[in-house]
This record gives sequence, structure tokens and C-alpha cells, in this order.
Amino acid sequence: MSIEQEIPIWSADWTFEHQKTGTRFLIKNIVTKSHNDQAALTNKWSVGSALRYIKASPTVKKNLKPISVNFKKQIGFGKYEKHELYSPEKK
Repeated sequence: MSIEQEIPIWSADWTFEHQKTGTRFLIKNIVTKSHNDQAALTNKWSVGSALRYIKASPTVKKNLKPISVNFKKQIGFGKYEKHELYSPEKK
């Protein structure tokens, strides 16, 4: 596997905001595979894995929008996967 195909894996803190009420959710120490924060915020796989840790109904989760991700510590490298864009309306 070449270095261009490897993506860093991070331990990250995610912040989500409910689009209607403005309520914020902070989830800590989520495994995230991405080169930078903007790529993580738009990656369907990364956002979906962080949403799994929020204890809320599917209706609430559908209205959550990722607003920030803070990479804390790199924990390894992973293989490249296709980047699918995240959309709160589609699951």
C-alpha cells in the first residue's frame, strides 16, 4: 500500500447542532479516518460513526448537523475509501 492511499486515523471530539432548536451535542474520543477536519465533516462514514454514539431518537439524529471536529491524537493509518458526501436528510 502506498503512502498516497493511506489515511490517518484519529481520536476526535465531534460537536453536532440540532438544526431547529440549536441544542449542541459533544461526543468525545470517536475514531475518525480523515486527512483534515473539512473532509471529516462532509464524509458520510465519519459522520455516521460519530452519530452512533448519540443517544437520541432517529428523528432527532436526522436534524443534527456536524459543526466541528477536533482531532486530538493520531492512532494509526487506514486504507483509502471512497468519499461519500454526508447529508442530514439522507441516512
